[in-house]
Amino acid sequence: MKRSASLDFLRGAAAFAVAVPHYLTANAPFSPGIESVAVAAVEVFFVLSGFVLAPQIVDWVVGRSWRNLGVFLTRRWMRTIPPYVAALLVVAVMTGNLLTADTLRYLFYVENLFRSANAVDFYPVAWSLAVEEWFYLLFAPLLFLIGRALARDDRRLDVAFAILFVLVIAALRAFHAPPDWDLNARRVTLFRIDSIVWGFLLYLALERRRLVEPDTASGLRRLVALGAAFAAASALEIGVARLALEGGGVAQRLFPYASALFGVAAVGFFREADGWFKGPRLSAVCFYLGRISYSAYLFHIVIVMALKPLVGAWPILAQLALYVAAICAVSTVFWRGFERPILAARPDYRRRSASAALREAQNAADSGGGKLWVAALLCAFLGAVATARSAFMANEPYLFYPALVAASAFALALAERAGRFSPGLGVAARAFLLFALALPAADALYRSATGVPIAGSVANPTYSFRAARENPSAFAMWWFYYLNEWIRDDGIRGAIERPDPQKKLPFVLAPGSSGRMFDTTIRINSAGFRGPEPALDKGDRFRIVALGESQTFGPTLRDGERPWPEQLQDLFAGRCSRPVEVINAGTEAYTLEDNLERMRRDVLPLKPDLVLSTHGMNGLYALGLRQEAEPNEPGVRPRASALIGRAVLTIERALHDFRTRGAAPRPAPPPLSDPALMRSRYADAYRKLIALGREHGTPVVLATSSLAVDANAPREVKAFYGAVFKPIDDIIAANAAHNRMVRLIGREQSAPVVEAIASLDGDWDDDLYLDIVHFTERGNARVARAMSEALVPILRYNNVQCSLD
Repeated sequence: MKRSASLDFLRGAAAFAVAVPHYLTANAPFSPGIESVAVAAVEVFFVLSGFVLAPQIVDWVVGRSWRNLGVFLTRRWMRTIPPYVAALLVVAVMTGNLLTADTLRYLFYVENLFRSANAVDFYPVAWSLAVEEWFYLLFAPLLFLIGRALARDDRRLDVAFAILFVLVIAALRAFHAPPDWDLNARRVTLFRIDSIVWGFLLYLALERRRLVEPDTASGLRRLVALGAAFAAASALEIGVARLALEGGGVAQRLFPYASALFGVAAVGFFREADGWFKGPRLSAVCFYLGRISYSAYLFHIVIVMALKPLVGAWPILAQLALYVAAICAVSTVFWRGFERPILAARPDYRRRSASAALREAQNAADSGGGKLWVAALLCAFLGAVATARSAFMANEPYLFYPALVAASAFALALAERAGRFSPGLGVAARAFLLFALALPAADALYRSATGVPIAGSVANPTYSFRAARENPSAFAMWWFYYLNEWIRDDGIRGAIERPDPQKKLPFVLAPGSSGRMFDTTIRINSAGFRGPEPALDKGDRFRIVALGESQTFGPTLRDGERPWPEQLQDLFAGRCSRPVEVINAGTEAYTLEDNLERMRRDVLPLKPDLVLSTHGMNGLYALGLRQEAEPNEPGVRPRASALIGRAVLTIERALHDFRTRGAAPRPAPPPLSDPALMRSRYADAYRKLIALGREHGTPVVLATSSLAVDANAPREVKAFYGAVFKPIDDIIAANAAHNRMVRLIGREQSAPVVEAIASLDGDWDDDLYLDIVHFTERGNARVARAMSEALVPILRYNNVQCSLD
């Protein structure tokens, strides 16, 4: 495209429309009115970028040689990356972030790929540059590959692909964008990459239209009409941006489309008004602004940090004048000394068609001159296949799909260099490419029809039989998402758990620690328990310690949700003759044997008046009540592609059935007898707990446990949970045996037994469980109410009168 003075003016004006608001808002109270100007200006950059790159893509890349695709990417990277890296290093040094992971993410444009990943957003303009780079890497190569696979090079294909691209991103934004709009939606690459495509579509709409002649009456009328449309779109954009920044939900949903309209109106108007910018002096100023616009955008943050502390007391107009002059000076020097030499070294395109390139590649392969290139392509193909497989197994769809497309692209390039085998391999490679491109849409339709989400989320949890649409795969997605919240490197375990200094326990909860889990913060008090600080002086309080597992600890999902011990204390508050305090001594992964040590170490020093034992699931296998190990058979696992995952699971199960076809099915083990239960390690641990409490004058109350399913649950519900928890029938039988054992121990030791939690056993259809054992907020409330009613008689026996009506 011939350089346009009017578009260069628009580019420069947009750069300063970002820079000036950033100066005004630096170290100042948040001003949505001023910020909305900068927000709108960035949107102009996106549309303008798509508009000026479109002729390169449609005329020099699509339908051309592989080399031209490489030239396109090289030209864009030489234009954008070196100045960006220089500016990033300067900002990183000035802010003290040079040797941080945040800088590394900025460097590779992944700080906002799927969400805001940086701990410190010290270079806030970088998000838009990441959107640009990923557009280069995805849009043009995909269009190139589709054209090659379909053997087409026409505007209908270009338009259809661009519209499909916009629709796909719009769907992702509508269904998967988080509520944190500004940080994790507006500035996230995945949800904004379509902004540049609007400029591409605008070019296709205008490429054969002659420019307006402003000196004619009809031309002037058209420009006035376009100017009015631009003014109206500008007012709409500023208004929508301001409302969105202030938290308006409707405005946030409308913002991408208002921005597209504004950008299209701006680029369209200035493109048509190019005749007004033809004067030699005016055009020279416009071309100058265009040249320094990128440097101004990159370095204005540096100038703000360096300049504003020195001149902040000056009159604002004087500050802005010096600020703009400094930007122009720095950008001019950087353009002349750094950018211009790099731009002059960029490679040029070749005027060769794809068919000519194919013949040349075949001749090179036949003569042996392309062996090194073929070897490089083969290595790249194998690397892409390995990456795709790894991402598939790890349930990383955002890496799997691009890796699969890359593998198909390398396969197509290899097929074109296969000599006499090229025709047959080319058909297979094109089919592979079309499959890779169609798979995301097919997966989306399959997930929508079957209820399998693309990722587990608190916003749309699939933990219940109903919410998962009876689909075990959807439940498996949720379960592994839940597990990941515990075990990932920056998960809750790393934040609140520490190695046991005495090396007797698997870990200990770190006093005074806290961490995020799902959408809430879990805090450990100074005594090492979850929940509020216990009173240092017990005073007249009747202190209850709920000693248990993760079901008691409470893996809550959202702010405001609380585990049942905290809700139990609220139910007793103000309703008893003495204050009742409930301390949550639940710990995930602990068995009753572990909690014996915790009882000695942490609970007894609090001088509790009653210890409420709430154990169950964690000890079923470790302490001898489970009779079957988890079977070694294919199970449901979340995979990056739901369709391929389903196909793989079907094949794995068929192979497993074939390998075990001669083996007789194992009969279900008989239920454990009462004497066997009473000889188990679990029963012995309960006896030790009761004895330990009596030794210190603390009565122990035993509680039975519950699961989402029991022996009476429908078979399809058992199969739903059994897709993850195996073997489900043995787990159910072990839980029932545990409850029977607790009652026997209670009679043997004359210890009270409460059935409060067991009243929820098998209640799978009331959204009480996050999985097979952990409670939802609704479940925690139900447990707290049932437990309070069960404890009233025990409290009365201890001279504490409570009325819960």
